[in-house]
Amino acid sequence: MKRTAFFVIIALLVMQMLPAVPVQAEPLEASDIQTTNLYNGFTISWITNEKSTGWVRYGVDNPDAGSFLRADDSRGSDVESHTHMVQEILGYEYQGSTVYFDVYGGDNVRLTSGGSLSVTLPIAPDFPEPNIMLGSVTDGTNGIGGALVYINITRGTETTLSMVNMTTSSGHFVMNTGNGILFHDVGNEYDIYAPVVGDVMNVWVNTAYGELTYAEIVTSTDVQGPYIEFDPIVLSIPFMLSDVLVSPTEGGPDTAFTFSVTYTATDGQEPDHIWLYLDGVEYEMTAQGTGYVSGVEYTYSVTGLAAGNHSYYAMVERDGISISTSPSPQDAPVIVISAPAAAPDDDDGLDPILLAGVGFLVLAAVLIAVLVMKRGAHGGGEEKKEEEEEGKDGEE
Repeated sequence: MKRTAFFVIIALLVMQMLPAVPVQAEPLEASDIQTTNLYNGFTISWITNEKSTGWVRYGVDNPDAGSFLRADDSRGSDVESHTHMVQEILGYEYQGSTVYFDVYGGDNVRLTSGGSLSVTLPIAPDFPEPNIMLGSVTDGTNGIGGALVYINITRGTETTLSMVNMTTSSGHFVMNTGNGILFHDVGNEYDIYAPVVGDVMNVWVNTAYGELTYAEIVTSTDVQGPYIEFDPIVLSIPFMLSDVLVSPTEGGPDTAFTFSVTYTATDGQEPDHIWLYLDGVEYEMTAQGTGYVSGVEYTYSVTGLAAGNHSYYAMVERDGISISTSPSPQDAPVIVISAPAAAPDDDDGLDPILLAGVGFLVLAAVLIAVLVMKRGAHGGGEEKKEEEEEGKDGEE
C-alpha cells in the first residue's frame, strides 16, 4: 500500500514537471474575398473565421516586383475583426494597370492560397458625377458598425458594377456609385455609371454571422440618383445592448454619477468591450456579473463634472462589429450639473471674523480710555484738597 502511494506521488510530480500541451487554435482563414470600387484605385474586402488584424500586400503590373506595398484595414492597422476592408487610391495614371495582391492577417499569415490574386483597373472615359446611395444597418433598434454592405448594379445582361463600404460605428453607410465603373462584358469597354430607368440594384450585407440579402431594387423615374436612401437594413445578431441609464440625473461637481447599461447575448458570449462615451470621451465600462444569457449590467462612475449639460451613449464591440445605443450623441439625454452655491458676501467685503476681532479691539480701547479718565479725575481731586489744606495753614 505504501509502495503504491509512493509511485502515485512520483507520477503526480512528474506530470506537474511536464510542459502543458498547447491547444491548437483553428488556422486563420479568409473567405468572400471581393475586389470592388474599381476606378483610380481598388477596394478589397473579406471575412476571417477568427478575429484578426488585416492588410493587403500589393504591387502594380509586375507580380514578382520587389517593391510591394502594404495597405492596412480602413479602420487602422491594429483593429482586430472578422470583417475587413482595404481601400487604396492609386491615381488616374494607374488606369489600365494590373494590381497583384495577397491578403494577410494575424501574425503575418498569408490568407490567399496559391499565387497572388489580380485585378485590372479600368480606363475611365470621363470624370465621375456624384450619385450617392446611403442607408443604415441596425439590429432593429440600434445601429450596427463594422458590417460590409455591397451594392451590385446590373443593366441588361452585359454590364455590371460592384461597390462596397463598411458601416460606421453608428451603423450608417454612404456609397458614391458615380465613382464606379460600369463594365461591358463585350469588347472590354467601360463607362462611368449614371443610373437609368431599369437598372437592377442588389444590396446585401456580410458580417461574422453570415450574409444577408437585403433587397433587389429596380430603378424607376422615382428611384434614381443623384441621391438614393435605402430603408434601414435589419440584421438578426445574437447580442444586444440596452439604453444607458444614469443615477442621479442631477447633482453638483462632487456628485458621483453612475452610468449603467445591460448587455444580453443569447449565445452566452461575452463582449470584447463596452464603452461609455461621455461628452465624446471614451471610458471602458465594467461588468457586474457573467450571466450573459439573462443579461449583465456594465457600469462606470465619474465625479468632477463641470456645471452644464452632458451628453452620453454606449457602444458594445464584439466579433468585429459594434452596436451603439440610442439615442445618438446629438440627441442624448443630458445631465444637469448645478454650480456650487456661492457664499454670501458682506456689504463691506470684509471677513466676519476679522470684523469681530476689530470690534473687540475697539471695545477694549474704549474701556481702557474710560478707566484712564476716571483715574485722572480722582487724582486731580486729591491735589486740589492738598492745596486747600496748605492755604488754611498759611492763614493761621
